[in-house]
Amino acid sequence: MTHFSKLLAWYSKEVGTTEVPLGSNKGPRVHFYQSSTGAYNAAWCVSFLQKGLQENQVSRIADRSAGVFYVAGWARKHGLTRSQPKPGYFVCFMRAAGHIGVVRAVTPTTFSTIEGNTTNKVRSDHVYPRSGPYVFIQVPGVDYGDKKVAPKPPPRPKYVPRFQVVAGEGTKAKVLVNWGKWKVVQARIPTLVAKRKAVRVKRKMIKNPPQG
Repeated sequence: MTHFSKLLAWYSKEVGTTEVPLGSNKGPRVHFYQSSTGAYNAAWCVSFLQKGLQENQVSRIADRSAGVFYVAGWARKHGLTRSQPKPGYFVCFMRAAGHIGVVRAVTPTTFSTIEGNTTNKVRSDHVYPRSGPYVFIQVPGVDYGDKKVAPKPPPRPKYVPRFQVVAGEGTKAKVLVNWGKWKVVQARIPTLVAKRKAVRVKRKMIKNPPQG
């Protein structure tokens, strides 16, 4: 899947592209966008977004349509409409002849966009209130970073051997070394044997012992 940030980066670098001549729905770069839908010399706001998908290896949506209302209807039919904006979502403006852009950024009260074919160019300076006649679309094939990441499993307990040295039996047994590492206990055994004649070494496994 293509991350939404990569998609937004592509749209952002197109900001400033203009029609040639202005008001014509024509121009070399505009025709490049329109090649994604085949709607040459027609309103190109949808074609601009479709071309961005195509250039980023994301399948074009809504049967490669260049129509805003068709795109919105297709999204509703396929369960892709969302109630709130999110960077990388497409947004259909459901008024007049219709218009579409891609959400660039979101605040608690507004969202901003990148739009093609707005005043004859690609612009990124429009800011809108979050409530309005909009249809937000989550584009299939785009990674919006909202997949839940499974928590890391807790580390498996570590068991290590520790050793105790005792002298005597039963209630009279005396602990000479209490559950130390073997290299420490082993070094003391000759001295303890010389003093006590006989000692016993016990071994047990300790779970997650402190370091050191």
